[in-house]
Amino acid sequence: MIARWLRSFLGNVLLNLAALGGLACIALVALAYAFDVTLIMFKTGSMSPAIPAGSVAFVRQIPAAEIAVGDIVTVDREAALPVTHRVTSVAGGPLPGQRVITMKGDANEAEDPAPYTVETVRLTLAHVPGFAKVVVWFANPYVVGGLTLGAAALVTWAFWPGYNRNDDGTHDPKGHGNDAADLDRNGDAPPPDRHAVSRAGLVAGITVIGGTLLYNAAFGAAPAEAAPTEHIIEGRHVRLTSVNDPAQMRNMVPGKPVQWQVGIDTIDQVPGRVRIGLSATGAASMRLHARLALCSERWIDASCPGTTTAAAPRTLAPGTAEQQVAVVPADKESWLLLDVALPAAAAPLAGDSLDVRLHAHGSGDHLDVGLEADLPLRLARTGPESTSLLWLAAGAVAAGLLLALAARVVKRSRAR
Repeated sequence: MIARWLRSFLGNVLLNLAALGGLACIALVALAYAFDVTLIMFKTGSMSPAIPAGSVAFVRQIPAAEIAVGDIVTVDREAALPVTHRVTSVAGGPLPGQRVITMKGDANEAEDPAPYTVETVRLTLAHVPGFAKVVVWFANPYVVGGLTLGAAALVTWAFWPGYNRNDDGTHDPKGHGNDAADLDRNGDAPPPDRHAVSRAGLVAGITVIGGTLLYNAAFGAAPAEAAPTEHIIEGRHVRLTSVNDPAQMRNMVPGKPVQWQVGIDTIDQVPGRVRIGLSATGAASMRLHARLALCSERWIDASCPGTTTAAAPRTLAPGTAEQQVAVVPADKESWLLLDVALPAAAAPLAGDSLDVRLHAHGSGDHLDVGLEADLPLRLARTGPESTSLLWLAAGAVAAGLLLALAARVVKRSRAR
């Protein structure tokens, strides 16, 4: 008797929790659509300490006229990931409703290379430090599969028929035990309780729909990375300034190049020359092609405002010796732009990594810097799409219902 009560109690608790979770997901998504609030994840630390790497931020789209200095906003860019930095100035734009803004990452030493002309931006309302790991964890195919199987098991258990047993645990085929209500007057198993079936079906629907909507809200929007970032490495005389988008570097796709530029100069304008080299270590599948060009000034959107010099393209293969790619004067500023890409026909495994480093030798210094300031480049890892997740969850729940129905048919045939 106690065991049956405990089983019923636990079942009700699990079903109610699942229903509440599904309703919470639906409510959050409804609020997000009603107030135009979306999520973005910060994979880099250019907005630290205000927004550390690994945070999830809640953002709302606003017109350019509402932008104020000090706001942290996300600006969408064509053919590039959005950039999320703090606004440092706001000026009128070329057209009504437009604004020209400059931005800077809190952790960066300089402002972004060029101003942005915008009509709308996404304003950061709040953020949750470290929550990006949780969001990414739920995108793991194994986690998604486990949750789907769990939902199917819960529905199967909710619909599973009970068996007639006496208090001593013996089976009573005539229905005279404590579960006599499980058999009708003819000895047949009655149809399942409509209220229980309706509730379990409602819970299944709410859980699947709510979870899928929340998953779509979390992963459907384009990721807004805090990019680009700038890192300065100084020796006794030589100084390197590395500018890139770590998110793009960390999520490369075969055939799509990403850019990395490095400034080379000397702190005290010491005469001489600085030799520039490249090296790579990591998985053999992560061979890279690199096109190089030198500019006498900092590159702006892949355009050289000064004098440009092309360098021979290179192939960066793991395990090869450092390759010299350029020699620049030590007493003049030089900026090296690299377009790096995995070959279009490459077939690396998801998660394979490659550490690409630029080396500078000159004026008694030997400096080097990595593509992501010492974070290894990784191939993009893809997760399940929300539509696929919905079909997977619905299929699992349907399988659970069919299994429970089959069990009821078997029980009814045995009872006769």
